[in-house]
Amino acid sequence: VLAEKTTTTTTTTKKEEPTTTTKKEEPTTTTHRTTTTHRTTTTTPKPKPTADNNDDDDNNSGGGTTYTGDATFYSTGLNACGTYDSDDDFIAAVAHSNFDSYPGANGNSNQNPICNKKVKACWQGKCVTVRITDRCGGCNWGALDFSPAAFKQLADFDVGRLHGLTWNFI
Repeated sequence: VLAEKTTTTTTTTKKEEPTTTTKKEEPTTTTHRTTTTHRTTTTTPKPKPTADNNDDDDNNSGGGTTYTGDATFYSTGLNACGTYDSDDDFIAAVAHSNFDSYPGANGNSNQNPICNKKVKACWQGKCVTVRITDRCGGCNWGALDFSPAAFKQLADFDVGRLHGLTWNFI
């Protein structure tokens, strides 16, 4: 005889009373930063070349314009035109004001049309022909900063800075 077993399960659900919760929001701080950049450009007129030699357009590119400035020398290497020079190369860096104002200069020194232009520079009767391959940031208008080999054609190193150098594009 089988006995039947009955199981009764009673589930009691507790009724929750509704509650209201108010969350207090913390104050927020928003910071706005304003950066103001002031750029000041000072324009000074460039000195006129010392002789004109019938070159009416003073645009740095004519062979007729003669420039006057100091001559110095420096240790070469990577230049502003994007190539490498050695101390034995006959090259020069031209004053930044001449370099930056050369016709066609666009702010990318590697593309400056003055790169590889030849100039003839003379001091006290001695002359040297060099290529412009660099920009001299510390030079005044008309100055050239030569490789040691090129400078040596004009004067001994112990003479130092040469005043009254004249030069023109050829």
